[in-house]
Amino acid sequence: MQTPHRFRTKRQLWAYSGLAVTTHSSADYRFVNGELQRARNTTNARGLNDNRNPQLKNLFKGMALSGSVRPGPWRDFYLTLQNRVSI
Repeated sequence: MQTPHRFRTKRQLWAYSGLAVTTHSSADYRFVNGELQRARNTTNARGLNDNRNPQLKNLFKGMALSGSVRPGPWRDFYLTLQNRVSI
């Protein structure tokens, strides 16, 4: 990857590393009273993107896993997030 500054946004970095969430929609429009209208339903998240850099994805996943298991500041941060969500 050389440097993260080659990406304009963090979403581009996520997509490059295979951590971007993909969405798919098959019914964007519907007929109501004979007129075509945009459907109000939300798109469904379908998982992570397939085109990726596998070494970089494994690096990020490994860092997250080891940071949540080993004692230290990242584990404390992870446990704080878990407690905030469960309340």
